Amino acid sequence: MILEILFGIIIWLTFIYFKSSLFGGKNNDYKVPNGPSFIVWFINYLYNYYYPSSSSSTSTSISSSSSYSSSFSEQSSERTILKWFRDYNQDSYSSSFFGRAMIFTKNAEICKSVLTAPVGDYEKPPDSSGVLIRLARNSILMTEGKQWQKQRDIIACAFSNTKVRSMESTMQSFTLETIHTLKQKEGKEGQKMTIDIHQLMTTLTFDIIGILSIGQKFSDHGTTSTNFHFILDEMIRPIRRLSSYIPLPSDKALNLSIKQLELIIQNEIDKSNNNNNNNNQDTLLNYLLNHPSNLNNQEIMSNIMTFLLAGHETSANLLTFTLYLLSVHQEIQNDLFNSINNNNNNNDNDLLEWVILETLRLFPPAPMIGRTVMNDGTVLPGDWKLRKDSLILISVYALHRNEKVYPSPNQFNPYRWKTLNQSTLNSNFIPFSSGSRIYY
Repeated sequence: MILEILFGIIIWLTFIYFKSSLFGGKNNDYKVPNGPSFIVWFINYLYNYYYPSSSSSTSTSISSSSSYSSSFSEQSSERTILKWFRDYNQDSYSSSFFGRAMIFTKNAEICKSVLTAPVGDYEKPPDSSGVLIRLARNSILMTEGKQWQKQRDIIACAFSNTKVRSMESTMQSFTLETIHTLKQKEGKEGQKMTIDIHQLMTTLTFDIIGILSIGQKFSDHGTTSTNFHFILDEMIRPIRRLSSYIPLPSDKALNLSIKQLELIIQNEIDKSNNNNNNNNQDTLLNYLLNHPSNLNNQEIMSNIMTFLLAGHETSANLLTFTLYLLSVHQEIQNDLFNSINNNNNNNDNDLLEWVILETLRLFPPAPMIGRTVMNDGTVLPGDWKLRKDSLILISVYALHRNEKVYPSPNQFNPYRWKTLNQSTLNSNFIPFSSGSRIYY
């Protein structure tokens, strides 16, 4: 298998080399920021991906002397993407991969310019893992141009304000059920209890999304949750970039996991098609089945997969980080508890909103946003001139830790949101991206 992987790497590099030689052109007319060579950048990335605990730093650095002195940083990002911002003392740097520039940036003006540009100036980069394109190929997540606009119009109605409000009862019911489960497990006579909060939030969000999407709890389907997380893990593995050139050891397990997930959704599609009573359920599936556009089976499957991908992991992580941050900031936790108890309408609770915004700032659900340049000679703020197919990678994680906008940026301080200037935030706070593809 090692020889096959090495052979695949050679084929991959040869393909990239000839592609850049034939279509890359000269770099003389283009201007990009300084940065490390691709080999140096990639080795550093691989090393920190496969050996994340090699550093003496923990994944989250905590000082518990007071509620506001704790410092939180995600070390894999600090040692990879952010390392080069520090080393080159720039808010943008580049690395060239066989003539193709990769621009990493935390510059707010560049972010705004790229994300709010007219449709057609930039596109999402192709799915190099080969996993996402299989799961959601015909959905808003992966399409471009007119097809993307069609899918956007379809999905926007499914998540209108009225539709989202109708989901609240389901979310509340499952949340209360989770709280009840915790109370049953509560240690007796003050005994401390250890909880895997991420696993708990993962199960909670997975079941909520299952009910809202296909009318079924995914936890009722045995290993579905485990399979789904295996799929997500495979998507981000660096070696998966070679899957187009060689078979990988995990291919069989990955294909089986995807097929099992597709089978569950397909069974629900078939049941809904064969049983008119199911069409009364207020689920994403029935909305798509009854849509006037007469969506085909693959479009329906892809949109449900997108809902799973976009809603499950991001929600579970946000809840996990929020509860964790509150657990190590007792004073803020007490303030929030009192605020919720004294407020009959938590849809209008400033502190609750600030806590969520601060968590999204520190740990954004999409820490990196990529865009491919579609026009030769594209000019970015800073007078950077790029060729077509250059890759722009926006580090949301770094953007959200700009100390000029957020003093003491690594500290969890929800109260900072009371005085933050909204006009400044428009370009400096993008947890769900920005522009026409916000959330997508």
